[in-house]
Amino acid sequence: MSETAFSSHRGLRGIIRHLDGFVHHQLALNTGILFAVDSILFGSWVAHIPWLKERFSLDEAALGVLLFGLPAGLLSMNPFSGRIIGKIGIRNACLTGGIGVSLSLAAVVSMPNPYLVFIALYLAGACNALLNVAMNTSASEIERQDQIKIMSICHGMWSLGGMIGAGTTAITLWLHVDPRLHMAVLSILILLVVVRVSTVIKALPDVFRGSNQAFVLPNVWLLLLIFIGFTVNIGEGIAFDWSAVYLRETLSASPSTAALAFTLFSCAMMLTRFTGDLLIARYSSKTLLTFGGILAGVAMILLVLAREPVFALGAYLLLGIGVALGAPITYAMSMRIPSIPPATGLATFATFSFLGFLIGPPIIGLIARDIGLRNAFLLVSGLLLLGAFLSRKLFVKPVS
Repeated sequence: MSETAFSSHRGLRGIIRHLDGFVHHQLALNTGILFAVDSILFGSWVAHIPWLKERFSLDEAALGVLLFGLPAGLLSMNPFSGRIIGKIGIRNACLTGGIGVSLSLAAVVSMPNPYLVFIALYLAGACNALLNVAMNTSASEIERQDQIKIMSICHGMWSLGGMIGAGTTAITLWLHVDPRLHMAVLSILILLVVVRVSTVIKALPDVFRGSNQAFVLPNVWLLLLIFIGFTVNIGEGIAFDWSAVYLRETLSASPSTAALAFTLFSCAMMLTRFTGDLLIARYSSKTLLTFGGILAGVAMILLVLAREPVFALGAYLLLGIGVALGAPITYAMSMRIPSIPPATGLATFATFSFLGFLIGPPIIGLIARDIGLRNAFLLVSGLLLLGAFLSRKLFVKPVS
């Protein structure tokens, strides 16, 4: 299958035409908006992690355990998300997941003790598992139905949302706005957007409705793809959960500077993903997946070597570029696994690979207690470089 997009032209004109086609395609645009609002919530929440850590006087290990609430919720939902989508449809799954994530993440910062914070994070993880599969299924079905390429742009919208969330949160921190007020107001706004978007997405045919095979036991190729996606998601998760903490506590950066790290990471990832469909068509998925893994691994090493916040900010920018196209490429490949139906491959890959995003940061917290954050980050670098090496195996066949 050729990797065409809205426009096959190269250069700035091709990028503009591609983005213009996305904006004027109502289903594509609203699916992209759903990606964005999900990330706005997470980008806002992670910027408040240092505040939460200080509020409850948590060390790295305790914070890591607390953050396990998110992957615990996702793990619980994994066996059921595909079947839920099959029962209620893509539109209702997006609506349910979006509402659940909004309310849960707003509740996280308002809970009076760490135990209730863990429960709120658990619910957020469960709802996000459902939303993640539903909105990626929506994007892939639009690609199939209209013969266009939008997966990279949709993930670019997710990056844009993270940048907006972290950037606006940096402003609220500078203005000393109470995180509980900030997240409550944001949750209400996101709820309104989710309801509006879901009314548009209902026009999309439900490829999962009535299906009982939402998941499949992965074969060797899907397992390899899941591992590579897992490493990419760890890289993203590190930026989400540990960027602000690392800059504040290791490099003594101010709260606003620490929040800027994730903003730069998200900006770099967003710009790369917005051009990703055209880059893939020009340089191939194989080249970009391998190059991205190497660049991300090197960025983590540079982050460890940084002794000033400005150099760490540059490392996070490179990390954003490195991991940017990992998700769009691997999501698309998950639908081309021999002997596995496309929608089933997507659902299985999306939920299990996303564990890297949720499980990785808490594990890093536990490891950092014994060896420090810098050494823990070196382990992440090794995983990213291993993923880059293994990615070349995906293109030997049978993955087309």
